[in-house]
Amino acid sequence: MPTSSQPLFYETSKCVALYLDQNIRLQLLLRCPSFRSIHKNQVLRIRQLKLRPDNFEINGTAYKLGILRRYTNGEAPEEIRHSNNAGGFQHDMDRYGIPISNEVVNETDAEIVERLEQRLQLPGVYHARRFIEIIEILEEIQPRILQYNMRMNNEVPPFTHYLQLTMTTGTEQKVERVEYSKTLNEVKDYILHRFFGLNSRKVQVQTLKIGPNGFEDMEEPISNLALQVFSHIGKEFLEMSRLAVSGNVVNVLANLKEVINMAPPLLEFKLAYQPIPDDAIVESAELLNIAKRSSLRILSGRLNYHIHLHACFIDNEDLMFMMNEWNNNKSRAIRYYSIGFSQKLELKRFLNMFKNVPGAERGEIEEIRPTEFPDCIVIPLKNDTELNVFCQETEDEVEKYCKKEYSLQQIYWKVVKIKVQPRGFADVLGPF
Repeated sequence: MPTSSQPLFYETSKCVALYLDQNIRLQLLLRCPSFRSIHKNQVLRIRQLKLRPDNFEINGTAYKLGILRRYTNGEAPEEIRHSNNAGGFQHDMDRYGIPISNEVVNETDAEIVERLEQRLQLPGVYHARRFIEIIEILEEIQPRILQYNMRMNNEVPPFTHYLQLTMTTGTEQKVERVEYSKTLNEVKDYILHRFFGLNSRKVQVQTLKIGPNGFEDMEEPISNLALQVFSHIGKEFLEMSRLAVSGNVVNVLANLKEVINMAPPLLEFKLAYQPIPDDAIVESAELLNIAKRSSLRILSGRLNYHIHLHACFIDNEDLMFMMNEWNNNKSRAIRYYSIGFSQKLELKRFLNMFKNVPGAERGEIEEIRPTEFPDCIVIPLKNDTELNVFCQETEDEVEKYCKKEYSLQQIYWKVVKIKVQPRGFADVLGPF
């Protein structure tokens, strides 16, 4: 006989909250007032937190706030439909859709309209490309003129604005809309405070990603949204194991230190190939994971136990530079480097560079499994150490270092490992 459901006691609810998927926990927070005290006092565990310029993602669910425009007297223009489908405008505006700026505007609406109309006084069309440019200018300027004219005449606009919170998980999308009566920044602050800003319990993040998707724009600074999230969590309450930065590392680290305390060393720090700052957060990371094609010289002076390059330029001068550094390094500490290759020809060229280093010999180590590259290149170094260079392909290596996040899926992928080991680690078989 089925029994009626019973509410959980407070202590039991705390335990359940600790192991709930965090997106379900946040939904309970928004809809269940009695759950708020439990959320406030229980550790928030997040497997993956991504902070992009216009949205944040928790364990695969993206949250985006925007301003939606709904037309009351007909179908919306294509540009507005595209904006609505993408989650709405990302800037505040008045009832006529004119952006609200904090800067002082020295022009009246009539002067702005006059300036815009002057831009429409275009010379004759001479070729197709110029015609396309003129069409684009008209599509941009004419709606703006209409908006300013409506405001000057105090007309009722043919559309209404709403604030929309879009929650996307894979292909599934849920939305919540409210009247647009507060600024985007005020509503973001409210939502982030509800999610993170209780400043009374830990927020444990396994992997934190800051910046746009991929690692294309290395100049992208840390976003205002990311800074808002950190300011709501509070310095002493955020813990993380892995950090990935897809934008400007110097800018991100400088701002990051103002809003969080980085006490324990990171297990992993991922970044795009760029000049790496001498920073304690970078230097103390156990694994330094560099996306995009890099030079071997980026390894110079790095004391991280393990450095991975997603791809590498094949340059003999770079190799000689690093050989000189490895040879003159007085430390006997083990160093471990790994480099991904998606083309067999490049892999062979890279290994041949090491084979041609004076003193290089063929060796064997237990770590190598039977593959098409069964040899270990052994290069004696000073201070009773040696360089072991070998190729290895395992599912674990591909999954760990060569994910689609960094490149298109590759059919062929191998990882070359370079290790500074105590002399005699490899069994030397003789010259190549």
